[in-house]
Amino acid sequence: MMIAPFLAGVSITPVAGATAAPSGTALYAKALSDAAASSGVHITGTITSSSFVQHGVEDTDQRGGTVLETIAAGSAQFAFSERLIGSKLYLNGDQDSLETQLQLDQVTAGFDAGYWRVVPTTSKYYEELSYGLNLATSIDLIALAPPFTVAGPLRHDNTEAYAISSATGLHAGSGLGPGRGAFTLWVSTGRDPLPIAEVGHDVVDNTAQVIWTYFSHWGERFVVGAPKIVKPV
Repeated sequence: MMIAPFLAGVSITPVAGATAAPSGTALYAKALSDAAASSGVHITGTITSSSFVQHGVEDTDQRGGTVLETIAAGSAQFAFSERLIGSKLYLNGDQDSLETQLQLDQVTAGFDAGYWRVVPTTSKYYEELSYGLNLATSIDLIALAPPFTVAGPLRHDNTEAYAISSATGLHAGSGLGPGRGAFTLWVSTGRDPLPIAEVGHDVVDNTAQVIWTYFSHWGERFVVGAPKIVKPV
């Protein structure tokens, strides 16, 4: 099984004198267990395909998180921010994102653009919008499945890491389920391995896409406060 190729410019080199790689199943389980026990993580990710490019920056912990997403699809470009505090979800977006994310009519989206608004838990969009905005669900998105192959240890930029590869992964959200492709999760070496990066190549709705995700600042707690001005729904 191949290691899914990573971004150009990322240096990947063998580690001299390294011992044999551990079991992929055990290493994968330990890395996700350590990630779930962490207090927080900073995540940056990019999805590219022939029809769109999506970029996100997220800070998340056990209680919730914040994310800023930008999407370019053809000539359309839109952006939105979200905050999740417990079960309370706030969304702030431009007109295009409100029409797309909440299916608001053009007039309402125009008036609400740029204002924070609460997304009720009863909304049919709540689960999709809130998924991945706390530590537990952000880790759920790392959903590789055996059989695994492990390469390394290798030096991923300046970090010694193992590369865990699988032909099954999940990248498109909570609703689509696992998909076939080429997926590689990079985890740090040592007693407490943690995810460093992930890259996936898969096909969604007959469109090939590439997903890059970087994890950093494991163990940090992020202060997520409610917006000061929230427009009524």
